[in-house]
Amino acid sequence: MDGKPLSMTEAWRVYDRFYRDERVMFIPEPPDVEEQFRARSAARTSSPKMWADAWLLAVADAAEGIVVTLDQALVTRGARCILTKKS
Repeated sequence: MDGKPLSMTEAWRVYDRFYRDERVMFIPEPPDVEEQFRARSAARTSSPKMWADAWLLAVADAAEGIVVTLDQALVTRGARCILTKKS
């Protein structure tokens, strides 16, 4: 995003594009996601980013999925992540 986050309207357009893409699958939260989330958010620090990362990683772990990300910090949090580079 190069320091230029999407507006809410733009974000919904991107979401809608993902939703129509046959390569993208949306899955419901797995039943044990809360247990995973609590474990991943048990850090002593407080940070909105850490909270969001903990939820994302908990969903991926509970679904036995892999997170594909550009976020190097997310990769260091011990999840199954694939780090990609911006082209």
